[in-house]
Amino acid sequence: MSCEESYLAIRRYLTDEREPYAPGTHGNTKRKIRKAAACYVVRNGTLYYQRRQKGLDEFTELEVVLQAGRRKELIVESHIVAGEEHLNQHHTWESISQKYWWRGKILFYS
Repeated sequence: MSCEESYLAIRRYLTDEREPYAPGTHGNTKRKIRKAAACYVVRNGTLYYQRRQKGLDEFTELEVVLQAGRRKELIVESHIVAGEEHLNQHHTWESISQKYWWRGKILFYS
């Protein structure tokens, strides 16, 4: 299952009470979806990853970005700050990771 398919399965599990799994989903995969879904929440149709930060009691919610095109836009926006120089990879990643979440390589788009 790709990362995007996993996110879609988690969103379906969290939002569809009648049929939380796609037809043909096997038992072990269902268990993995249930386990992963504990870290996510859906608000107004948008999937958010909940991250607990050290020393804080509440969660930080990061928007899960499913579309590759949107990911690229976010990287470009964060990399080039208006009126300033380009940020290096580390600072770009820090900027993105404050609001957004996705699995896979964040900084390797051409």
